[in-house]
Amino acid sequence: MSTEKKVWIIVVVSVALFAFGLYNVYKPDTLPMSFIRGDVREITPGVLVGPYPTEREIKRLKRIGVVGFVNLMDASNPLEKDLFKAETKAAGKYGLQVVNFPMGIIKLNGKANKATVAKAVEKARQLAETTGVQESIYIHCYLGRHRVGVFAEAYLAAYGNTTGESEPATIVPTNRAAQPKNP
Repeated sequence: MSTEKKVWIIVVVSVALFAFGLYNVYKPDTLPMSFIRGDVREITPGVLVGPYPTEREIKRLKRIGVVGFVNLMDASNPLEKDLFKAETKAAGKYGLQVVNFPMGIIKLNGKANKATVAKAVEKARQLAETTGVQESIYIHCYLGRHRVGVFAEAYLAAYGNTTGESEPATIVPTNRAAQPKNP
């Protein structure tokens, strides 16, 4: 086999492995992302925050009373666009609505994000007020840590913590290490 052919084989295999690795990094329920995702937390009665839900997690969230989703991911971002489409499709399958308030990931406390968060907080409040006693809404970003943290801080600043707890409770573990063997 010629040296040129070997180089091409190495290049093709390297690109394929890189693409496969990149694909898996941006799938929330695969390694390594599954170990660094945040947990689902209740910040006030009827308002849950956490990471991007897979279809399996959407089904679990519906069982515990979630009636709608507020997505903080940016659907114009190529990496989050497909996830947004998949979430919308899966939520629709279970009769749940998804509203999107895209936040950028670079300047979390930037002017554009502050305006988006203010709108998301208001929409979440409206949705929370229309839910029943045993119902909740679920606000999420990709990992359930950064954008959701900014949202939760703004929501609690505007409406206060009415759970009576000093820290939001973990409701549904989404980190694979915390998953039961047979959910």
